[in-house]
This record gives sequence, C-alpha cells and structure tokens, in this order.
Amino acid sequence: MSKTITLFFAQNPLLEKYAQMELVNIMSLASYIENSSLEADRKTTTSSIAMQIRRYIKSLPSKNLSLNSSINTSCKLISRSGISELIYNKTEKNRAYSQHIFQKLIKRNQFVSLVEGEKEIVIITDFPYDKLTGLAETRKYMCKRTQDLGYISIDLPMKLREVVGVYNTITSIFTTHQIPIHSFHTIGGEVVILVKNRDLIKTQKALNEMVGR
Repeated sequence: MSKTITLFFAQNPLLEKYAQMELVNIMSLASYIENSSLEADRKTTTSSIAMQIRRYIKSLPSKNLSLNSSINTSCKLISRSGISELIYNKTEKNRAYSQHIFQKLIKRNQFVSLVEGEKEIVIITDFPYDKLTGLAETRKYMCKRTQDLGYISIDLPMKLREVVGVYNTITSIFTTHQIPIHSFHTIGGEVVILVKNRDLIKTQKALNEMVGR
C-alpha cells in the first residue's frame, strides 16, 4: 500500500502540496485511496492508510510552501464590482448582435469585454442590466446572464507566461482562501478573474499578499 500512496502523490503533485500545507482532510483522502486502490484488502483500514499518508507527508523534504514563489516581480491589480455576464449561443445572428452591443457599450465609455468561445459568446460589463433593455431587444438574443460579479485584473509581465506553474500560483491563492472562481481569462500578460461580488474584497486582500503589497 505504501507504493500505492507514493504513486498516487506522484500523479497528483498539487494535492501533495496541499497536504503539506494541511489543507487536505487526510481521512477523506485515505478513504478515497482505499476505495480506488487495487491493492486494498480486508486487512487494510482507512485509519492505517491515513497513517501511511501522514508518514509520507512527514518524510518529504521541507521546502518553501509560499504561494508566491513563482511571482517575484511587482504586478498591477485592478478591480471592479457590479459586473454582469451576458451570454449568447454562438450563431451568426447572435455574433453580429453581441458585437453590436459591444460597440454601443464602448461608445458609452463603459467597461466592457467580449470573449468568444467555440459555443458561446460572452460580454462582460459593468453597465446596469436594467438599462441594457434599451439596446435593442437584449433579452431576445441572450441565452443567460450572471449578475453580482466582481472583476480583478492581474497585469503580469509577459515573461512570466513562460514560468512553469505561474497560473497555478494564482489559483492556489483562491484555494487557500476558499474563494470560488467564476471564470478565468488570459489576455496577453493580463489575467482576468471573475468572482462573486461578495468575495471581491477578500480576493483583493489575498492577491495583494501574493504580490507582496
């Protein structure tokens, strides 16, 4: 079973890191390994597996577990509250209409971003939704919307895009502080993350710690 645990953590290095940081429920992890391992037998108990996991974690060489180890340069943070997502199924008609809305919001000097995927087109904006209805039948084309989001932008130097694990460094911050990520986008060297508006201040504080403010 000890070989199974070693192999498990070799295949799940991020989980190993979190276990070292004491962010993992060891008994739950032991139960998962017990149920998924082919080597488990009647003599193996969840408690014995948990003990082996603890021994494994304790045997690991001590290392810097700081979440900002990959980011050793200053980063500019910008945040906004009251963000909405307007989501359209990707069709030619909806594509033209979403671009029409996008251009109207730019002319109003609103914060707006348009993200186009394979299946959906998303407009991210702080323009009040109730006023969007005056922009030519918004609801008719939109398939869904998300309100009460907060937006935070991390302006990373482009050179950091080549640093292995730099995005993991950022998302680990959210895991540590128990902040759900609504959506995550990269635009050049800029990382744009949307969270629930209620989590925005907590997100700002956590990311400020990451960049050493």
